[in-house]
Amino acid sequence: MQELHLTQEWDKVFPKSDQVDHKKVTFTNHFGITLAADQYTPKNYTGKLPTLLLLDHSVQLRNNQAAFMLRQWMKRAT
Repeated sequence: MQELHLTQEWDKVFPKSDQVDHKKVTFTNHFGITLAADQYTPKNYTGKLPTLLLLDHSVQLRNNQAAFMLRQWMKRAT
């Protein structure tokens, strides 16, 4: 497994929400490849949460569409 060094600083093109906690995580897929991801969770939430994994190969597309979808999902969750 390859070790990745990730910054926890906000590095997105969209503004950080005060209703969401964000952290960068890594995991290894079934091919043994280490992947990095952004994890978003509602602030002050306890208990189990459903998981949605959004994969995209384009950074520009990811930053725009993921930001829009994240805001929509978080609005529905609160």
